[in-house]
Amino acid sequence: MVAAVDDEFSKLELEKEREVAALKLKEVWAESVDEAERLVTASATSQNNLAGKLYQLRYTKAEITAFSEGNYEEKEIVDEEEIEEMADGLNKELEVAREREEQALLYNAEYADEYEALISQYEDRLDDNVKLSLKLEEDKRQVEDKTAKILSRDLALNQLTSELAELKEKAASGSQHEAELAEYHIRALNDEISDMKCNIHALNKQLLKRKIDLDIVRTNLAVSEADFEKLSSSIVGKDLELRNSVQIREV
Repeated sequence: MVAAVDDEFSKLELEKEREVAALKLKEVWAESVDEAERLVTASATSQNNLAGKLYQLRYTKAEITAFSEGNYEEKEIVDEEEIEEMADGLNKELEVAREREEQALLYNAEYADEYEALISQYEDRLDDNVKLSLKLEEDKRQVEDKTAKILSRDLALNQLTSELAELKEKAASGSQHEAELAEYHIRALNDEISDMKCNIHALNKQLLKRKIDLDIVRTNLAVSEADFEKLSSSIVGKDLELRNSVQIREV
């Protein structure tokens, strides 16, 4: 009963840990999406600011649209040389804004694929950890159960051995009838002792196998937990990489 309660408690704790980890991943992902949207908005704002400057320089709406699309043809206006210099500067600013936006979209698309792959691996590893932890507890119980059975069989074997010694004494000192009866019990006890020894031998083999399985599960769990930590670090690193990339493009 206690083992069952402990098992349920372990399941609940592991499930709670899984939910917390999943929630944390969703928060990091939401922050990354917000950052990408902010970068796209900033690029759009930059283009709007550029259009406003062109409008102030007496460009028509059609010319501004053509300019933003790269199809602008030179036109003589007042202070042409100064205007051309300003237009070149604004054109460079627009190209930089476009390049930043394209790089951001491309990077975010690649980042989303890598991020989703990391989350998938993270969840799979978390599931593996839960399963391995439960198997570890089950193997521990199996080892304890086999050990208890072997001890019980050993005690029974010792008792049968003592009874056999007493029967042999009776057979040697009693009447012929008692001797024959004792001999009959002795054969029965010998058969029971033989079966008991075979049973103990089989239990010892099962116990050895369970101990080997237990060691394997412990090793697999340790490796799984190490992979889990690496994935967690990769996700945090990927998020930091995105933030740094955004900061560099904004400089």
